Amino acid sequence: MNNFYYKRKINIYNLTAHNSIDKNGYCAIWDEKTCGRTANDISSALCIILEKIVSKYPNINCITLWSDSCVSQNKNSIMTFAMTNFIKNHSQINEIIMKFSTPGHGCVQEVDNIHSFVEKAFNNSEYFSLKTLKRLIENSNRKNPYKVIEMQSENFFDYHSCAKLFNYKSIPFSKVFQIRLTRNFFEVEYRLNPSSDFITANIRHYERSFRNTNSNKRN
Repeated sequence: MNNFYYKRKINIYNLTAHNSIDKNGYCAIWDEKTCGRTANDISSALCIILEKIVSKYPNINCITLWSDSCVSQNKNSIMTFAMTNFIKNHSQINEIIMKFSTPGHGCVQEVDNIHSFVEKAFNNSEYFSLKTLKRLIENSNRKNPYKVIEMQSENFFDYHSCAKLFNYKSIPFSKVFQIRLTRNFFEVEYRLNPSSDFITANIRHYERSFRNTNSNKRN
């Protein structure tokens, strides 16, 4: 009985996003056996969600992202490289703007609402597998069901190793308010507050070429 109790407890991670175009919620879920919740894992999950949105709306050429100011997950070189690589792999995307809320203050009410619906569904149900959890999340809002993506091991990429090939050290990520990425893949524009001008950082530090990270899947 004790062994069964501990075997059935497993951490499940859920990256939640809200698409302002169609007001749909997206949840990328995975368990701790597949990956953790590092910046590399969060970046991979976000890219999968963006793939779904871009495939649905192929005319999108600019993406604006709002997230909290967690440096270890959202505001760092790994996430920045992942978004730069996303632009590189999608010729229709010209710009990605990453905005970060003030620490301690939520920035996206819609995402909080999704979490509220999901928590209510969890409180009224029992779940013992990732498949059951996925169905619970999908049906937690019956008026506008959420799009749930079950992440597989092949969906996680080694953005961390690739980011090391570039010079992100000049960017003070902990102080950054906004980051702007364009098809100039070796420049990162950032500003430290809403009223300041953008500062351009040249990240082309190493001679090794900028390669597609699709060849760097995690094992």
